[in-house]
Amino acid sequence: MFKIVDINTNINGKFELLDKTGEPFVFAQHVTLAATDDKKYLSELFDDAVNVYSTFTLSYAEMKAVLYSLIAKIARYHQKENIYSKEFISIAPAINFLTKNPYSNVSVATLAEMCHVSECGFRTLFKKYSGKTPSEYCLDNKMKKAKKLLQSNMYSVAEVAEILGYNDAGYFTKVFKKETGVLPSKYI
Repeated sequence: MFKIVDINTNINGKFELLDKTGEPFVFAQHVTLAATDDKKYLSELFDDAVNVYSTFTLSYAEMKAVLYSLIAKIARYHQKENIYSKEFISIAPAINFLTKNPYSNVSVATLAEMCHVSECGFRTLFKKYSGKTPSEYCLDNKMKKAKKLLQSNMYSVAEVAEILGYNDAGYFTKVFKKETGVLPSKYI
């Protein structure tokens, strides 16, 4: 079974893994069994990380990227399994839709109808699942994508607005500033 460790990131972007007691987590010289799971998916991911660590041919930044990738895959794996739990199976179609279409402007009524549940019931289950309302969840995804697109310097503010489904670049600018505190043109 995996034991979750805390990751502390300092101002310089360096991180350290801590075990449950707060002590630094360090790999032993030889790891024979790092994790077990029914589908072997997580064990294989962890084995890959151990192999990267043991060969030590990567730079610190590359190893950090591999570790973050591993943690992100584990989080996605658990979230995906959580979708099909008894509690959330009824809203799984909507969650899958939003995962595949993160920038869509679909209404909560449509999502609830997709799942054959009431709008109120959908909102309650979705908030319990994601910690956000459906609107907050979609807006958060759009703003994350907007930041990436703007940082790439490949798109104008108007093009980013269009990619994210905003018909009005001015409205997108207003929403972006409200969410980030910075105008999109300054974020670039």
